[in-house]
Amino acid sequence: MDKSSSSNLVHKVILGAVGLVVLCGLSFYGGLSYQKGKQPSPQVAQTNVANGGFGGRFGRGGGIGSVTAVSPSSITVNNTRTSTSKTYTINSSTTITNSGATATVADITTGSTVLVTPSSSDPTIASTIILNPSFGPGGGSLPGGSDSGASTDSQVYTN
Repeated sequence: MDKSSSSNLVHKVILGAVGLVVLCGLSFYGGLSYQKGKQPSPQVAQTNVANGGFGGRFGRGGGIGSVTAVSPSSITVNNTRTSTSKTYTINSSTTITNSGATATVADITTGSTVLVTPSSSDPTIASTIILNPSFGPGGGSLPGGSDSGASTDSQVYTN
């Protein structure tokens, strides 16, 4: 090999390496930009808590907490983690369960732990109330008989 073809080969290798580094850098930057667009902003969760919701993964304002008041037509739940309380209307469409079995408002007592899912049409109305919710294996079950702990809420927020 003569000196000019050897030099030409070195230039091609260096140019290829530089091109590869630039391509990798642009791909990395593009991936970061894409990921930023896919994560909910912290303001979404903060706004939800500020508006009286529990925040967390219950983006429509529902959540888990301790019952501070209950009547045949309403329930007030206190989230001890965020120190927020929310009152929900109980109506004839509200489903109440305890360990997977049908329950009634009379089964709910002050101090009970409940998981409340609000109505999709009105976040002040309780759609479902689960007494003594359990998210681990072998405990109670979620609506539909699943112990998976998966939320039926289509909005998922991280803390």
